[in-house]
Amino acid sequence: MRDEEELRLLAIAEACHSEEIAASDLLTNPHQSLLYAEYQRLIEELRAKRVKGHQSRIALKAHRYKMGLERHNFK
Repeated sequence: MRDEEELRLLAIAEACHSEEIAASDLLTNPHQSLLYAEYQRLIEELRAKRVKGHQSRIALKAHRYKMGLERHNFK
């Protein structure tokens, strides 16, 4: 059974994943030609979104691990 914190962390992870996909798509399929500066900005934005997504997945895994320990009384 999922608790509120797990649902919150899962929602953040899913939102980050969607943002990563959108940013990656914008880089691979631009609506128009990109200047180098704009391309670099988009790469940095994608990198930041990937880091945030990675951090959110780590937080979700840590929470699930903690809840597993508590279920088995290994506090």
